[in-house]
Order: sequence, then structure tokens, then C-alpha cells
Amino acid sequence: MRDSGERLQAVEYTRGVAAFMVMWFHFTYLLPDGVLRASGLYGYLGVEAFFVISGFIIPYSMDLRHYRLGRDSWTFIGRRIIRLEPPYVMSVLLILCVPYLAGLTPWFDGGMTAHDVYRAALHLFYLVPWAGEDWFSTVYWSLAIEFQYYFLVLAAAPVLLYRKNLWPQRAFFLLVMAAGYGSDESRLVFMYLPVFGFGFLQFLFMRRGMALWECASWAAAFAAVTYTQDGTWVIGAVIALIALNAPWPARLRHFQDFTVAHPRLVDAKERLLAAIRECAPNSVILVLGPTGVGKTTLRMRVEQLLTAESLAALQTDPARLPECADRLRIPLSSLAQRRRELRIIGLD
Repeated sequence: MRDSGERLQAVEYTRGVAAFMVMWFHFTYLLPDGVLRASGLYGYLGVEAFFVISGFIIPYSMDLRHYRLGRDSWTFIGRRIIRLEPPYVMSVLLILCVPYLAGLTPWFDGGMTAHDVYRAALHLFYLVPWAGEDWFSTVYWSLAIEFQYYFLVLAAAPVLLYRKNLWPQRAFFLLVMAAGYGSDESRLVFMYLPVFGFGFLQFLFMRRGMALWECASWAAAFAAVTYTQDGTWVIGAVIALIALNAPWPARLRHFQDFTVAHPRLVDAKERLLAAIRECAPNSVILVLGPTGVGKTTLRMRVEQLLTAESLAALQTDPARLPECADRLRIPLSSLAQRRRELRIIGLD
């Protein structure tokens, strides 16, 4: 993945892969045994892929904004809250209120108890597991881990973003491995830190020039520590790294730039060029047709060809106009409720 601006398209694609994995897991895991259910059996590893993405993109965005601990702390937390909390809070409120609203109808029994409100309040501060309660939705546990990670990376940013050399980051990685290996508390972020560590490596590789062999060595160490917690998490982390480094943006641009010439459009282009080249001076050539048949594509291609043919003349006569184009919209009638386009292409 190339460092090519603040919006890295590979991150968006990797998020899409991770989201599809999680969605497919929840779609298939209650199905009867079979190929379809088996296809989504490990889709939950999309959560670990999201952790790797966060391990990379949060330090990356902080580095782009030249983050400073004292100056930017509240701004950083505010950005994270605005990004994470609104959809989360809305989903909690929906789960809380829908049974109550359904109970107002004669067809359903439902309601809202004081205990339900208490549980909802615990959700707002991610305190549900600490109070011995159950999440309204089991997927919320990963948001609690992400929220803890934001505060941890906020404190660790001066180390992660250090520029002079990589020794502070290496020391931090040893702490990450120790925390991951020594923690057995699933409610805390420390157990998952080596998974986030894969994202840290991606950041250092791109922004601090960490050598590939060193990245691979640290990745192997993180994988070994992660394996002691859950070996399948390593699969999710590897999937994320592969997706982050896949050349998807280049491939997307290739398909965006690739065009297929329709035979009729090619024929129209040749006929129009012939008419332009053979017409008498001051002639007007009309190109008519309904919306969506390719008139704009035809006009743009003909303009390119006319300009290319006139390059030699333009070198000696810069004031010459190889082509000019205009477009008019003409209403046929008040009853027709539609328009046709008239394009006028002129040539000196």
C-alpha cells in the first residue's frame, strides 16, 4: 500500500472485507450444518481485522496531523467519539425502545423496565461486563475494546510517533507483547494489543521506514503471542495485512480508465469526423439523439482527435481554435415532459 494522501483507499477496501466477514458470520452461523454455514464459520475474525486497521490508521492520521499530546488530546478523543458513538447510541436506544413501542400495539406484549434503562445507561459508558450484565447485542464487546484502545494509543502516541529512530517503538512493542501474553482479562484491551500491533507495524513500515525484515520479525513475534490467546486471531490479522497491502487502488483505476468502444459509437465517430473534414466553410453539423446514447462520449472523443490533429498548426498559430463546442437544451412542448439535446460542433 502506497502512502498517497490522507485517504488511503486500501483501508476502505480492507474495512469492507472485514465488515463482510462479520456480516457473513452472523448471517450463516444459525443455519443448519452444510457448506453455507461452513463458509461463514470464521467470519468473526473480521473483528481482529478491524483491530489491525485501527492499529494502523489511528497512528497514521495522528502523524499526518502532527499530533501533540498536550495540544491535541481533547480533539483526538472528540473525533473518535463523534465517529464511533452516534450509531452505537442509536442502536442501543432502538433495542431499548422497540419492545416498549411494540407493547403499545394490541398484537405484541412488550415493555420497558427500570432494569432495562439501567442496562442501557451501562452501555453508554461500556460498563456492561463490569456490572455483571449482558450486552444488548454481543457485537458491542468489540466497540468497548476499541474505545479503550483510543485512550491507550493517545497515551502511547509520543512513543509511536517518535521520528529520530525506532528504539522507542521497539521498547513499546516489547511492552505490547508482555501485556498480551500476561493478560487473561477479556474485558480489557491488553489481551488484544498484539493484534493491534500488526497495524502498528504497518504504520512504521510506511511512515518511519522500518525495514521489511524487521517488520516480518515483529509480526512473527506478535503472531506467537496472539496464538497463546487464540490461534485463529492470527488468521484475521494476516487477512488484514494482506488486504492493506493489496494493490487495489491501482486495479480500480485500471478498470475506471478502461473503456469498451461500442460498434455504433465507433461508426458515429467516423461519420462525424468525415462530415467535419469534408464540409464547406461555415457549415453547421448537428448531432441529435435522446439522453443516454453516448452523445457526450462522442463529443469528447471527437474533440480529443481534432485537438491532436491540430497540434502542429497550434505551434505556429497559438490563437487557432481546433474546435469549440456548445450544448443547448430545447424543450419540445409542455406536454412532452422531456427534452432532447442539441450539440453544435464547429471547425475553422
